This record gives sequence, structure tokens and C-alpha cells, in this order.
Amino acid sequence: NERLRHEMAQMSGCEADRKIKELEHQLGKLGNILGLDIIRSTHGSLILTFSNLDRVNPDKLCTLEIKVVNRVWELVHSNPTIVNMDELMRTLNETNNLSGFVSSVRRIFAKLVKQEA
Repeated sequence: NERLRHEMAQMSGCEADRKIKELEHQLGKLGNILGLDIIRSTHGSLILTFSNLDRVNPDKLCTLEIKVVNRVWELVHSNPTIVNMDELMRTLNETNNLSGFVSSVRRIFAKLVKQEA
């Protein structure tokens, strides 16, 4: 992560744009495989859409919208609702470990989808 920031700082605007597009393309492919789609909304939040949560119903979607306000992650919306979301958000803000947060949310969504079946 730090290495990537250093590389990006050394690039010209054109090179940096090309690198960002390349990374977005790679993330898009990886997201399709993992069943995660991340979209930045027009008002600056991140919308995470999870799929492939259940083998019986792989098209079932769960969504989470989060945003940063004054350097603090905040929940905008979760569908379905996650009961212990306050605890998850507190941990995210303490650790700033977004990938760990996303993994935890995915596990919870998978359990909720299986309970619905």
C-alpha cells in the first residue's frame, strides 16, 4: 500500500490516471469472482453490494452504504439490517481495517441469507 502511494506520487498525471484505471479494472474482475461490487455514490459514500453469499441463491444481493464524515466512518444504510453494526463500525474506526470490516460484513450477510432460506 505504501509502495503504491510512493509509485503514484512519482508518476505524471497521465501515468497515474492509467494506473488507477488499471487497478479499477483488476478490482472489477476480482469483485466479480468474489461477489463484491463497490461503487462510489455521487454524494461520496461507498455502496458495497455483496452477491454469491449462498450456493442455493447466488443472485441474492445484500448492500451496505458507508461514508467518511470528519475522518470517521459512518453507516448510511444496510440491507438487510445487521444487528451489531455499531460494534462493527466502532472497530472499523479504531483499526481503519476496511478489508477486515468488509470480510466481517460478508460473513454476517451470508448467515442472514442462509437463515432466510
